[in-house]
Amino acid sequence: MAHDDVIAPEYLERCVAALDREPDAVLAQPLVGVIDAKGNVLSIHDNGLKRASSPRVSERFAHLVKLPRHNWEVFGLTRREVLARTALHAPYSWSDLALTIELALQGRFVLVPEPLFFNRDHPERFSQAVVVDREKCWQWWCNSGETARFSQLCPTWQLQADYARIIRRHVPHPWTRLRLYLGLLSHVLERNTLSRLIIEPITAIDPRILAAGRRIKRLLHFRKTSGFGATEVGVSPEARK
Repeated sequence: MAHDDVIAPEYLERCVAALDREPDAVLAQPLVGVIDAKGNVLSIHDNGLKRASSPRVSERFAHLVKLPRHNWEVFGLTRREVLARTALHAPYSWSDLALTIELALQGRFVLVPEPLFFNRDHPERFSQAVVVDREKCWQWWCNSGETARFSQLCPTWQLQADYARIIRRHVPHPWTRLRLYLGLLSHVLERNTLSRLIIEPITAIDPRILAAGRRIKRLLHFRKTSGFGATEVGVSPEARK
C-alpha cells in the first residue's frame, strides 16, 4: 500500500474471512473510500469489482483491461500461492495492471462490502505533485533511478506484451485464449491505448517532443479560457470589458 493510504483495523480479518468462505477466489477487495489530506471520506467505490468476481475469465479480463481506471484491486488481499505464480510488480509504469490481470486469469476476485481501504487524494501525492519532467520522474520511481530501458521508455508497449504473455501462460484452453487475444486486440485499438502506442516511440527518441506537445496543449487551453474563447461562446466584447 502507498504510505499515505489507510486500512481499517478490520481489513485483514474481513478479507481473510471472505477468502475462507470462497476458496475459488484468489483476491479479496473491500470497498474503497477516497479520503482527503485530513482523512475525511469524499466518496466510496466498488470499482466495478462485481465483474471481476465473474466465474468467466473473459469477463474478468474485459473489465480489468479497460483504461483509464483505478487499479485499487492491487491493494487487495491475495493468496500467497497465487501471487507466487505471477511475475510480481515489474519496474515500469502501470506494471501493477499486468499483475492484476495475471491474478484475475488464475481465479476470480471477491468483494468485501465494507469500506476498509482508504485511498488518499491530496495535492502532495506523487501523481499530482510531480509536474516538472514527469516522465523521467516516473521512470526513476518505477526503476529506482537505473538506466531507462524499453519498458520504461515505452510502458504501454511493454504492458500489451505482458498481457499477451500472461494469456499464453495462464489460459490453456485454446478457444478461451483466442477470446482473450481478441479482447486484447480490441483494447489496443481503443483511442486511449492506440494514441499512447503511437506517441511513446517518438518521445523515446527525444523526450523534448513530449514537453513541446504539453506546452502547446497548455497554450491552446489558455487561449480557450481567455477572452478569445469567451467571444466564441457568445460573450460580447462589451461584456468582457
